[in-house]
Amino acid sequence: MQNILIVDDEKEIAEEMMEFLSSSERDVVTASNGDDALALAEQTRFDIVITDMRMPGMDGATLVRKLNSQFGGETRYLIISGHLDAEQDLITLLDIPYTLLSKPIDIDRLMEAVEG
Repeated sequence: MQNILIVDDEKEIAEEMMEFLSSSERDVVTASNGDDALALAEQTRFDIVITDMRMPGMDGATLVRKLNSQFGGETRYLIISGHLDAEQDLITLLDIPYTLLSKPIDIDRLMEAVEG
């Protein structure tokens, strides 16, 4: 069973991703911000974390750094951004492997990244 955490301040986007990713082989939960995501991570080890890059409060890069310090290399990170300069925003993650996906979200690409 894969545990997946989706973090996005846009509830509709998080729910749409959860709908596509939920299956008998995946347990998918959502959080609307970085602090809620960290609280969930204290209770569950996630195999995959899918996070929006730009959110109020903690951004996706900061969240990934904090989760990586907790889980190490056991978790895969998918970062979603609608901004062309997202790579520049992610420069602080040079030592953490991640996959960058663009908005609007291509569901096929998302599924490939999750299954990947």
